[in-house]
Parts: sequence; structure tokens; C-alpha cells
Amino acid sequence: MKPLDIPKLVKIMAIANDPNSPAGERQAARARAEAMVTAAGYAASDTDALAQTAPRSFEASNPFSAFDDEMEKREPGYKAKRAAKQAERLRKRSEERARIIRTYGSEEAARAPTALEKMVLQAVHPFIRVKKWREGRESGEYETLLGWTAHDFFKECPPRVQKAIEKAIPMPTNVAEAWEELSFWELREEELDHVVGGINPQFSPDWYLADACAHRRNIIRDLVEHKLRAQNITEIQIRLEYLHHTGCLHDEKPATALIADLEALRESLEALT
Repeated sequence: MKPLDIPKLVKIMAIANDPNSPAGERQAARARAEAMVTAAGYAASDTDALAQTAPRSFEASNPFSAFDDEMEKREPGYKAKRAAKQAERLRKRSEERARIIRTYGSEEAARAPTALEKMVLQAVHPFIRVKKWREGRESGEYETLLGWTAHDFFKECPPRVQKAIEKAIPMPTNVAEAWEELSFWELREEELDHVVGGINPQFSPDWYLADACAHRRNIIRDLVEHKLRAQNITEIQIRLEYLHHTGCLHDEKPATALIADLEALRESLEALT
């Protein structure tokens, strides 16, 4: 891969985004910029974000410029450090994105559903319904599951869809099995976050999973957090470490589950004496 020449990219994108330039020149400039970006291992959709990593562009687009100006007075070099930090973050995401694509063999393969995803998607296929949306002059369509999506936070998943998702893959019977499946879903979220979201994603990782898969992830997460009884010290440790990592250790349901785990363990040990 070729190293990306950010200053050159900024100049080309200035033409691409100049409303006074002829449409043909703008299109040609954007095509050239996207070719530079993809040759360096980024996604074409990252072009605009990459053009903003140069300090000059970053300052011009920064809504907190007044704050940055004040910090620059207090700490000379603050803006340069901020821009460098942003550029480093994008570089690391680009490297991770390239690594994931290499693992799968191509960007297309990395985006395609895995075996587990296919099982869930096939199970809910009969329930797919297309909805239309309109906002001002813009309109479009999106898929739902009987009118529901995983991001309808105040609506329950339809019972028929819930049942299909649960039966798509054998449900874990213990915390260790649930943790193994949850680990897969969380890793897949991160992969899609990098491959689909690019270096400057608009959404959090869970938005890139299909609705049915995201709901399956939620179901399995509940098993890990509180719905299954831990059967041994190892499973209690799995639950404890997961809750500590996610910051949910003191939430009511997980905390109650841990207390019940320890009580069950105490009773089993007492039965041995």
C-alpha cells in the first residue's frame, strides 16, 4: 500500500468540494481523491474524514475553535498535539481495518454474514417487512422484522421473531457457553465497525450488526449478566470479570445474580461437608 499524502489530498478535496468549480472537475477531483485513499488501504467513504486530519483543515471545521484558541494561549502547541492525536487515532483504525480485511481475504468477504449470522438471518427471513420513510424532501426504505428493529428501544421484539432468533442457534445452557457466544458477537461488532464504519464511523459498533443478530447478542448478553445461574467458581469469575469490564457490576439484576451464584456455591460446598 502507498503512504497517504494528506496535504495533497486536502488540495484535491478543496476542488471536489468547491461549489464554484464545474461539476465535471469536482467529480474528477473526488474520484482522484478516493483512488488515493483506497490505494493507501482506507475505505473510499473515509476520504472526507482523512482530508480533515491536516491541522489547517481540522481548525477550520472545528466547532470548538474558540475553546481551542484559548487552550493554545495557555498551552502553546495544543492545536498541533490535538491534530496529531486525531491523525494517530485514524491511522490506528485504518491499520486495524486493513488487518481485518486481510484476515477475510477481501472487503466484500469481511462485510458478508458469517456462518452464525446466516443462521440467524435465515431464521427471521419470513418476518422481513419493508417500511418507507420520509424526512423533508428525502425518502427511502428500510427493512424491519414485523415492523420492529433492534433500535426500537421502547418496543418489545415480536414474540414470533424472538422465538425464531432463539431457535436459530442452540441456546447456551451455562454461563461459559453464553460467554463464548457473546464474545463472538462482540468481536463481530468490532469487525463491522471498522470495515463498514470506516475510520470515522457515524454510529456505535452495535449499529452495524443486522437487527436479528443484534437482538441475539442482547439475548445472550442477558444470559451472561444475570439470567443463567453460574455452576462453578470459573463461571462466577467469568460473570464478575465481564460485569467489571462493562461497568455493570452494581446494576440491580447482575448484582442479584452474583449474590445468588455465591449462595448456590455456598450451599453446594456445605452439602459436601
